[in-house]
Amino acid sequence: MDNIPVNKYVTEGEKAVQQEKLYEEIYQSLLSNKKIWDYYKDYNPESVEAFLKQYAKEKINVLEWGPSQIKIQEMQDMEFSNAAFECLKQIQQKKLFDLQCQWRAELITLDGVVTTDDFGIIGADILNCKLIPPVSEAELDMFIIFLNNDEFHGIQSGLPDSMWQFYFAFKKAYEGEPFLFIGFPEWYYYYDLCTGNSKYLILPDIRGEKEQHYIRLAENKTDTVETTPEKGKKVSKKKTIATAKPIKEVPVMKPQINYYSSGYLSWFVHEFEDKKTEREFKNVGGEKNKGEDEDEDKYDYAMVDEIVRDLSVDGKIRSVEANDNWAEGLQETLKKYQIQERKDAISPAYEQYCMSVENGISFEKKADDFSVIIQKSRRAKILEGRRIAGEPEDFNF
Repeated sequence: MDNIPVNKYVTEGEKAVQQEKLYEEIYQSLLSNKKIWDYYKDYNPESVEAFLKQYAKEKINVLEWGPSQIKIQEMQDMEFSNAAFECLKQIQQKKLFDLQCQWRAELITLDGVVTTDDFGIIGADILNCKLIPPVSEAELDMFIIFLNNDEFHGIQSGLPDSMWQFYFAFKKAYEGEPFLFIGFPEWYYYYDLCTGNSKYLILPDIRGEKEQHYIRLAENKTDTVETTPEKGKKVSKKKTIATAKPIKEVPVMKPQINYYSSGYLSWFVHEFEDKKTEREFKNVGGEKNKGEDEDEDKYDYAMVDEIVRDLSVDGKIRSVEANDNWAEGLQETLKKYQIQERKDAISPAYEQYCMSVENGISFEKKADDFSVIIQKSRRAKILEGRRIAGEPEDFNF
């Protein structure tokens, strides 16, 4: 127990309470700092308060993470281990996605799957999915080759586990019409190149269209105009827009603090904080926001400092990739280092995965309440649509 870092908490709830308390203490201390208010006496008070609130949040991050920089190697090892398991997850996600395409085309049935939304729930717990076989060595070798291919960007997709089954978005992206910010996953594309499984994406979405038919029936019912029984007058359910109130005359404003400009936060820490806080501020990378007036071709050198720390944390000497811009060379060096570390972490992660599978040990599941809420809502609408259509209120359609 003596080795537990000071910035660790028993529960996330306790952490939130402690951080809220610390935030209020820092903010009130800033508000009562006469030196600060003397300096900003000619600025808009609301602008000053907004800056101090933002600064208080930044200071919490500094106080929490600054002392823990000595544990950065341990954190990176965990990051690479998690990334290795992400490789295993993506292998399984693609296999499940191919099943989803076939299920939507009504070519197969799957135990426990009754609506299209079920795939998102299953995808959120993909390593425990029993609908697909475990990751094979051949599939793992294919993923490692994928990581070695410079045409692809590896596994940093940023997609939550449940989103790997987002059929509608991936179908649109595959057809050349990306949905919002979601493109077709590079691993899916590479897997299809190697296996020919792109054939599943051109299958018709029979089941999805049936579900949408029933959902439209349910939604159209709730959107119709009703009749009041006493007068027979039609009343629209749409809400009216309230008449806007006249805007009060705006007084002459004092200047705002342009605290997002380059170097402002660093200046404030140096001017109003003690040496210890300033040192911790530098330890966590210093100022990370690029200023509005800064040349776009210039680099965020606080980020460069962070890259150098990441590359040198284990004490090994590494050659920087040749590049006309040394900062870009550093970024490329870090990228290759991280990819290599992930590849090195895959084998032990796979051994751990196989041991768990062979011994029937379940993998940790992350809560995905949002997908469950969506699933329940759409299921209710489908059943309501079935009732409106005069059909049995079940999913046998």
